[in-house]
Amino acid sequence: MYDVIICGAGPGGSFAAKILAEAGYDVILIEKESIPRDKPCGGWITPKVLSLLKISPSNFTCIQPIKGAVIWIKEKEKLQPYEIRYQKPVSYGIRRLEFDTLIVNQAKDLGAEIIDSTYVTRIVREKDMILVQASKNQEFKGRFIIGADGTHSVVARDYGFRKRWKPIELTQCVVSETDINEQGQNLTDYYGFPELFLYPKTMSYAWYFTKSTYLNIGLGIQMSKISPTYNVKTLYDEFLKKLRTINHLKEVKLAPVNAHTYPVYYGPYHYPTYGRRVLLVGDAGGFPINYTGEGIRPALLSAKFAAETLIDALEFGRLNLRNYFLKWNQALRNEYITGDIFQMIFSAIDYELLKSVFLKDKRFRRLFFDLFFNLKNPRQVLPRFLLYNRLFFYRYFRFGFRKILEKLLDLT
Repeated sequence: MYDVIICGAGPGGSFAAKILAEAGYDVILIEKESIPRDKPCGGWITPKVLSLLKISPSNFTCIQPIKGAVIWIKEKEKLQPYEIRYQKPVSYGIRRLEFDTLIVNQAKDLGAEIIDSTYVTRIVREKDMILVQASKNQEFKGRFIIGADGTHSVVARDYGFRKRWKPIELTQCVVSETDINEQGQNLTDYYGFPELFLYPKTMSYAWYFTKSTYLNIGLGIQMSKISPTYNVKTLYDEFLKKLRTINHLKEVKLAPVNAHTYPVYYGPYHYPTYGRRVLLVGDAGGFPINYTGEGIRPALLSAKFAAETLIDALEFGRLNLRNYFLKWNQALRNEYITGDIFQMIFSAIDYELLKSVFLKDKRFRRLFFDLFFNLKNPRQVLPRFLLYNRLFFYRYFRFGFRKILEKLLDLT
């Protein structure tokens, strides 16, 4: 019998396996895909991610220091760039194929058992253990289980935490990552910068990112916004046309797109993240940050807290895993609250207010990216939003409050 069974070898599951194996516990990591496995993703991580993993940029073959970012805004039928530059790297561009494999190998080197190409089909709760049934008629027994098996988590389903996410809780993303050799330097004036294109109508954004010898293009759309005439395909085609107008594609033959969905709008508060002998981490628990879409750092943090909680439970024979909730809530609560506020405000106010107050003003733009790159926490940033612009309340109440009132009246 294993001490802990972990379903899913993404960053969260692999990091939890690494911590538990390093502490001397008997851990098995089960992954449905063949390892190494890739995942559609923009592929940038903050220095805090490297600090959590205790690794340096030199561990990667593909690594792109990020010292700035750009938001493109349409003005008078033409896209205009608004940039921010930093003195030192505030993030790093990576390839998920390499990044995820590195963490899996670290867990394996510390003694975790890794089984790939194995699909978990059913979780059976018994009095003193967990029974995991998998493809090829395999069964695994463990004292505890960590569900790191992504958006469509079998662990969450079989524990009754939820049957499935609602469309309004999900973002569907499409991503194309193309090896362009050294061509990236010629495609944009902002090589190595994430370039963002806002889509308020879909509650999301698109990105164009040249990293090392790769070009990563992608976008997201809230699942509830999808219709037969408005979906990721039409949006992606529209985005490519935008990129051509600013000469960002030239003769590049893009790699095919890959798609995935993940829960990004409400944080991990609407469904349980722990139960008797079970914890959910990463996408399985709804941990992506709900104003940026960042998934890797919260996956690693939730995995760290899950592993620490289980080490305590295994050492002292505890079955109450509430400490897991207390840990992640203390660490991430302010970020999810900030996301809730942003969604409430920006879904109600005019896009022109967003442009005039938050993007064109360089001070606000820097604060926006300080939040985006997790350089500052919400408690540091939000007061400065109000301090920097005395006209904020005037602009907000003139445009935003009127919009909110109209929306409320429509609901009555």
